[in-house]
Amino acid sequence: MNRKKYYKMNEDLKNKIISTAYGDAGLIDKIHVYLLRTKYENVDELYLEYHSTAKAVKKIGKEEIDEIVIERAKSKIKMKDESNSGFLEDVYGIIFNRPIVTVATTVILVAAITFSVLNQKDFTPQYSQQEIELADKQTRDALAIVTKIFKSAENKIKEDFNTRVKKPINKGLKIVDDLFMEENKNENSI
Repeated sequence: MNRKKYYKMNEDLKNKIISTAYGDAGLIDKIHVYLLRTKYENVDELYLEYHSTAKAVKKIGKEEIDEIVIERAKSKIKMKDESNSGFLEDVYGIIFNRPIVTVATTVILVAAITFSVLNQKDFTPQYSQQEIELADKQTRDALAIVTKIFKSAENKIKEDFNTRVKKPINKGLKIVDDLFMEENKNENSI
C-alpha cells in the first residue's frame, strides 16, 4: 500500500485519535481514524504512540498509584466519583450516551406499543340460553335468601324493640301520667 507521509491534523482530529487509541471513541470516529491511518503515516504513528500509552496506563494497578496523584487528577479533570452514581444514572448513560442503543430501545418500544395496539381484540362474551337461564335462577334464589334474612331480621328487631324499648317506655310514661293525675287531683281539691 502506498501511503502519504504527512496529514495536517487539527485539535479535533488529535482528540479523536486519542479517544480511539484509548477505546473511548464512537464507531464513526473509529472508522474515520482507521481510514486516515491507512492513508497517512503521521496519523498512524500518533495513533500507535497513544495506543501503547493507553496499554501501559491500563496495566498500572490502582495500588501502584499514589492516592494524592489520583485526587489531583480527579480535581483537574473534574471527574465524577463513580461510587455515587445510581442505577438510574447508569441506565441513562447506557441508553443516551450510545446512539445505537438509543435507536434500538426506541425501535423496540415502538414495536411493542404498535403490536399491543394492533393485537388488541374486542372481547364480547357469548352466553348460551341455558347459561342465561341458570344465572337468572341463581340470582332469584340468592335474592329470595336475602329477602328471607331481611324479614327474619325485621321481625326480630320488632320483637326486641317491643320487649326492650317499648314496654319500659310505656311503663315510665304511665308512671309520669299517674303522677300528673294525682297532682291535678290535689290541686282541684284545695
